[in-house]
Amino acid sequence: MNKIVTFVIALLLASYAFSQTCPGTLANQTTASEPFFKIDQGNTNCSDWPMTITIDGSVFEQTSCNGANLEYVLVSGPPLADPNNFVADFGFGECTYVNGTLSGQTLSTNELETTEIKIYPNPSEKRNGSVLSFGKKVSGTVSIYTINGLRIAKHAVHNVNTFHIETVSLKQGIYMVSVQVEDQKLTKKLVVY
Repeated sequence: MNKIVTFVIALLLASYAFSQTCPGTLANQTTASEPFFKIDQGNTNCSDWPMTITIDGSVFEQTSCNGANLEYVLVSGPPLADPNNFVADFGFGECTYVNGTLSGQTLSTNELETTEIKIYPNPSEKRNGSVLSFGKKVSGTVSIYTINGLRIAKHAVHNVNTFHIETVSLKQGIYMVSVQVEDQKLTKKLVVY
């Protein structure tokens, strides 16, 4: 069973490592029609970045990437009003730049589902429980269902980053953990042994 737990943890860490985030800063070469982004050489490949992005309503296409810098060129719409202050949509979410530095990132719903909400450890030892991590502070409900769809627990969460899932009273088996935040709902599988 320890090999299974190790494999699942490695799989979760690998999926986290490949999640997309915004480039942290703009390179000095940035102009109104050619934004350059500095990217982390060790954590991403050039092929990980989209070929087309939207900045303040204008469309830019990737022209070069050397592992440290990522360059786009304007293909439609007006040039950037201010090449150091804008909002770029990379397809996985919006990246807000102020004075050439990333000041905020809003992930799309799909990105939120795949990278931010995690259950660990999973599988969970019955006596230890698991942690449900939201990746940011949320308010909503956490429900636990049997594999047959019977709800066995419902908890309200308010402005928290994590929630501890008590598994001591659960039988060994597979459960579904449902998270409802505003109009978004996500279900993850939890294995208890």
